[in-house]
Amino acid sequence: MIKLKTFVSFIWRSKLMLLCRKCFGTLLDIFYLLPLVFRALLITPLLLIFCLELISQYHKAPIAKIIKRVDSSRIQHPNYNNTALVALANLRKLSPIEQHFIIDNLTTNLWPVSKWKKQVSKYNNAILCLGESHLETTREFMAEQLFSTFLIDHLYLEATAKRLKLIIEKVHSNSKYYPLLDADILQVIRTALKQNPQLNIYPIEASVQQMRDAKQGIGSREISIFNNFLNQDKPHSKRLVLIGGLHCANKAHWLFARMQKHYQEAQLINTQIFNEHQDGPIEAFVYFLDELALAQGDFVIADTAAFSTQIMRWFALSQRVTFKPYQSIIIYRNK
Repeated sequence: MIKLKTFVSFIWRSKLMLLCRKCFGTLLDIFYLLPLVFRALLITPLLLIFCLELISQYHKAPIAKIIKRVDSSRIQHPNYNNTALVALANLRKLSPIEQHFIIDNLTTNLWPVSKWKKQVSKYNNAILCLGESHLETTREFMAEQLFSTFLIDHLYLEATAKRLKLIIEKVHSNSKYYPLLDADILQVIRTALKQNPQLNIYPIEASVQQMRDAKQGIGSREISIFNNFLNQDKPHSKRLVLIGGLHCANKAHWLFARMQKHYQEAQLINTQIFNEHQDGPIEAFVYFLDELALAQGDFVIADTAAFSTQIMRWFALSQRVTFKPYQSIIIYRNK
C-alpha cells in the first residue's frame, strides 16, 4: 500500500502531470471568465452527448448479456450469429404484449415433423416437391423420418433411365452404399419400398441427348426435367418428387414454378430440407428459436409466409433467400 502511494505521488508530481494540471487550470479560468450564456452553450451539447451515450449503452446491454452466454458449439457460421443476437435484443425491447404476439406467432408456425406429415397425408391428389441438398445426413433424415411413413404411389428421381436401372439393382443387392448426386440414395429407396411395396420409381433427369440440345441452345436442363416428368405423369394418385437443389423452389423457370402453371387441380406442395447448421441464415434463425426455447428437436416451418412482420424484418436474409421460395421448410438437428 505504501509503495502504491509513493508511485501515485511520484506520477502526480511529475513534470508531465504538472503541465497537464496547469493547462486544465488555464482552461477552467477561461471558462469561468465567459458569460453565463456562452457557458451554457458549451455545457449543454456535452451533457446531451453524455446522455445519448448512456441511453445507447443501456439498449446495448441485452446484446452484451446474450454474447456472454454464446455457446461456440452452436455457432458454425459466426458471421451470421449477430443477426440472432440483434433479433433477441429487439425482442426484449418490446412491450410484454408485443413479445407475446411474436412468440405466439412463432409457436403457431413451428410444427413437429409428425404433424406436418399428417397434414401432407390428407391430400389424395398431390405432388410433393421435396428439395434437398445432397448431404449424407439429409438423406439419412429423409429415410428415417419421412419415407418410413410416407404413403406414396410414384417416386421421381433426378437420375437418367440408365442410372436408375443401376440404382434399382443396387437396392435389391447387398450393396450398402450408392451415391446419387454425391450422397447415398439406397437407404431412402429401400425405406420407401418397404413402406410402399407397389411403389413405382421413374427417372426424370435430362438425358445425354437433351443435355447436348441444351448446350446448343435448344431448350434447357430444367425444361428437359419438366418434360420428362410430364411424360411419366400418372394422374389422380399420391406422388412425390425427390430432387435437389433449387428445382423445388418457386422461382421463374425452375421445375416447381412450371408445375404450378401446368397443374390446376392437383395439390402442389414444395418443401426444402435443411440441417440446422447448413448455412448461416438458417443457423441464426435456429439459434434465435433455441434461446427462446421454441424449437424442440427436428421441426417444420409450416408456412413460410405466416411469420410476423418483425420476424421477417429481423431475419430479412433468411426470408428472402431461404423461406420465400418454399411453402414450408424442414429443419433437422445434428444427432
